[in-house]
Amino acid sequence: MTGYCSPDIQDEAYEKGAYCYFEKPVDLRVLIEKIDSIRKVEKKKVEDEE
Repeated sequence: MTGYCSPDIQDEAYEKGAYCYFEKPVDLRVLIEKIDSIRKVEKKKVEDEE
């Protein structure tokens, strides 16, 4: 999450493993939806490894 958006910062975030990129101010509903989505993906990865 950043208050200073730029394509370079966004690219760097993704290169370092970010799932998504939010600019401030953040819509909390969108943030929660994205967190839920990421949790489902990660849970599936763990289940597939077992």
